[in-house]
Amino acid sequence: MLESWTDGTRGAPISLFDNPRAINIISHQRLMEKSPLDMGQALENEVGVMVQRTGRGQSSPYVRGLTGQQVLIMVDGVRMTNATFRSGPNQYFNTIDPNTVDHIEVIRGPGSVLYGSDAIGGVINVVTKSANYTSTNYLTGGTIQRFSSADLGYTGRVSVEGFTESTGFYGGGTYGNYNNLDIGGSPDAPAGFDVGRQPATSWRYNAADLKVTYLVDDSSELIFGLQHYRGGGYLSNGSLSSRS
Repeated sequence: MLESWTDGTRGAPISLFDNPRAINIISHQRLMEKSPLDMGQALENEVGVMVQRTGRGQSSPYVRGLTGQQVLIMVDGVRMTNATFRSGPNQYFNTIDPNTVDHIEVIRGPGSVLYGSDAIGGVINVVTKSANYTSTNYLTGGTIQRFSSADLGYTGRVSVEGFTESTGFYGGGTYGNYNNLDIGGSPDAPAGFDVGRQPATSWRYNAADLKVTYLVDDSSELIFGLQHYRGGGYLSNGSLSSRS
């Protein structure tokens, strides 16, 4: 578990136990244990956060009872939402590939003084993976392969990471395909209760990302990041609803 936090604007990291704000950090180890299929699952069961789902592959986080334009969502400190978004639940949070996330910082409670008027409920900052700064050059790769029997779902990701002199890079691509969900049967189910595969619960997505970091000096760095996400779910008539 990460035990310190800084808002990235000034000062040294402060211990979570000494910080006056209500902050919790979902570490990389915690995310690996959860193995989330989407960002909604990454935040589920966390203190002070409720996730509303309109359908599979969709989620809108509530912090202190607020969502939409009243909860600021950032990726690597860059705004993903703003005050022009609808006040009710929206699904933009799920357009982040959970396989690219290193950790998630959740600030519960008003943060308008530091972050603006769209941070009334709180702030969620998603920090993505990046290359490690080392004294030696390196180049490595990795893959994630996941299969789930409840929906005959598959997740596949290939990534590459490296560092040379003062420049590091991390990038990869992900594909996920999840079929209709099987809720299973029960001997206690009432007569006529329809169990088995549930229609219109399938969804799929593809994503790509690239992050380049340049170490200017011991305390400064330049970051270039590019992320792409496209996904959607099958409707009951077999057509595909997509968003990007």
